[in-house]
Amino acid sequence: MHRFLVTVTLLVIVVAITNFGISQNTEDTRVREQAMLQQFEAREGFLPNALVLMSEQPGVLTGFMHYGNQIFQGGPLSERERYLVALSAACALKSIHCMRAHTLRAAKAGASHEEILQTLLIAGMISNTSALQIAKDATEEIR
Repeated sequence: MHRFLVTVTLLVIVVAITNFGISQNTEDTRVREQAMLQQFEAREGFLPNALVLMSEQPGVLTGFMHYGNQIFQGGPLSERERYLVALSAACALKSIHCMRAHTLRAAKAGASHEEILQTLLIAGMISNTSALQIAKDATEEIR
């Protein structure tokens, strides 16, 4: 019984310390993330709704931006190719803000209008066939 009480007491202390640290850092995180949003909007000329939503939960936007930066930096693909791949995914997912951002970034990275157009057409075609596959599977049940 004594061991149980010591364990519970230690757990309560750890939770209290953790929550104290979190509450202190929450406001700092909110301020940093608002600055991140302002920088993004100044750089890109718009602010995606997804980023605004992420900023409502402290730490989520920071984590997302760090994750994205790590993926987009370096690797075997050129910057132009990385943004064309991102544009393709954004098109397939029908993400208007992401399509806008990645179209601009691909163009800044040297992608031509023709490359951007072909990327969008391929993504649209693949996205459409994916929807048709789902539709076919769904209609199998009524045959």
